[in-house]
Amino acid sequence: MANQNFNIGDIFYSSWGYNTTRVTFYQVVEVIGKCTAILSEVESISTPSDLNEYWINKTPSKNNFIGNTIRKRISKNSFKIDDRMYAFKWDGKPLSASSDYSRFNN
Repeated sequence: MANQNFNIGDIFYSSWGYNTTRVTFYQVVEVIGKCTAILSEVESISTPSDLNEYWINKTPSKNNFIGNTIRKRISKNSFKIDDRMYAFKWDGKPLSASSDYSRFNN
């Protein structure tokens, strides 16, 4: 059954952190009814940012699944991961995250 807000293969992301900014991507692997999905975390691809050496751009590596699947209710293009964190539908643009400075400082 198709859904207006999400389909199999769609990507969601969460951006989190206190002293650093981290990004996690999730891919819809199954749709259940009108508002429930099975998602799996996917690996991300990091590229240097034009801002400075302390930032990187993150994009999802579609179909490169890591970890277990999760079942979530999706509402208005987002879902609740836990009591403090939400994931949002990805618009296809790279997301900024904190870099591991030493990785790109060669």
